[in-house]
Amino acid sequence: MSRRRVREDRSRFDRQPIPAPALADTLPSDLLVYGTVYSKAPVSYVVKSADQAISNITETTITFADADLDNLNIWDNANDRFSPTVPGMYRLLFHVRWEIVAGGERRIRIYKNGTTVVAQNRLAATVGEDTYDMYCETLVEVGTDASPYYSFSVYQDSGAGVQAQGNATVAMTWASIQYLGRAR
Repeated sequence: MSRRRVREDRSRFDRQPIPAPALADTLPSDLLVYGTVYSKAPVSYVVKSADQAISNITETTITFADADLDNLNIWDNANDRFSPTVPGMYRLLFHVRWEIVAGGERRIRIYKNGTTVVAQNRLAATVGEDTYDMYCETLVEVGTDASPYYSFSVYQDSGAGVQAQGNATVAMTWASIQYLGRAR
């Protein structure tokens, strides 16, 4: 095959129309790139703006300020939870920065509908460690028949109260939800 022939073939492909996605498969937060729909990430993102005291041996729901980003209006500020309404796959992420206090265990959890643990992480706190950063994530499918909500909680048993750290200018404790697309 000659070089000229290769160039002709490439130019033929360059002029091919790119099919657009169906309007029903796109959302206001979507990004269209060369005919492929990508969800902007994250769809909703919340940050803890101040420290929150976590009592010893007590499961505590993390409270957040207003959502820093909420493309689909799914953050429920009154109840500190995500309530996705668009059917599809979502990625939930939760990060906590703990005050430095040695001893005991730290645990973070993501709950579905307040009762079912869908993700968790545990850490045994030891003497001499720097700040304790903990992270957990999960994928969830939201169907058309239900309206689940996802909340975020922590637990510690150091023998005393410990702070889940927050800061108005640096994201120390935060949660996000990303819409990944329609479930297949």
